[in-house]
Amino acid sequence: MTNLISNLGYFANRQNIPLGYSFKIDSNNPGPKIAITVAIHGNENVGIDAVMALDNQLNGIKFGSVVVIVGNPMAYLLQTRFLHSNLNRCFSIDTIDSVDNTVNNYESCRALEITNFLREYNPDFLLDLHSVSIGDVQMEIQDSNSIVSNGLKDKSVMQIIVRDKVIDGGLIQLPFLKSSLAVECGNHVSTKGLEIAKNKIMHTLFYYKMIDDSLFDQQASRSAVNSSIVKTNYTYSLIAPIIPRSGFKFVRDDVDSEMFIKQGEVYAVYEGGEMIAPIDCYLWVPCTNPKLTDTDAGFLAIRVD
Repeated sequence: MTNLISNLGYFANRQNIPLGYSFKIDSNNPGPKIAITVAIHGNENVGIDAVMALDNQLNGIKFGSVVVIVGNPMAYLLQTRFLHSNLNRCFSIDTIDSVDNTVNNYESCRALEITNFLREYNPDFLLDLHSVSIGDVQMEIQDSNSIVSNGLKDKSVMQIIVRDKVIDGGLIQLPFLKSSLAVECGNHVSTKGLEIAKNKIMHTLFYYKMIDDSLFDQQASRSAVNSSIVKTNYTYSLIAPIIPRSGFKFVRDDVDSEMFIKQGEVYAVYEGGEMIAPIDCYLWVPCTNPKLTDTDAGFLAIRVD
């Protein structure tokens, strides 16, 4: 608990914007505006650890500005995914301004605060850092309506396209964002997750020419991070959420991202029913112990290249 409190203190002590546990670094020179969001889910520590490890590099940017936002500080302190509801499903423009949506719901209130700040800051690019609970998969996720330069993507890892109505209320789906990318950096306790998160932050600063080239050897950095990863460049499109129900359980004990299931195959069961694959597809980011309040226990996806 001491480390968690100390880590949050790092952000609280630097807070200089009207958003709790968040701060802005300004080079005082014209340039791009970057937003980095961490701990949108409280049990995903990799983003907070990466930002703290890159303190000198972030404070040394030559152009533009960087805003770092701790998404769910209270859930982080308790090391739980969320308090009332999944924060990464609360960024729906259709409902975010509803008073009823925010009453007695910490995540809805926090989503409103973050949305209002980002709308005003108007970043050129938003980087959202995450980790997964099953497996050690690394992937990059973008909204189908977001334009992300190929120079910001790492095509050596899986690319995921999120389409409307498959996920609703995700942070990277905010319609006013010019460009956004979410990165799953590996497992919550992965030894490589921190290096992947640090690499992605530095890659972003390098791409936007906010740091000296000498500070970031793109090829060497990527090679070091991915040396133990079986590389692929598949792109998947999410087609449907897996909705948790009472008694939910995946059929296979070895369930993992990118597991292929055939049309008609039972892939999960729940009290009084089965979940059957509507077409040949793949499982993505499955959760073996979802709460009934979770909006999803993973997704079905198809390969698009």
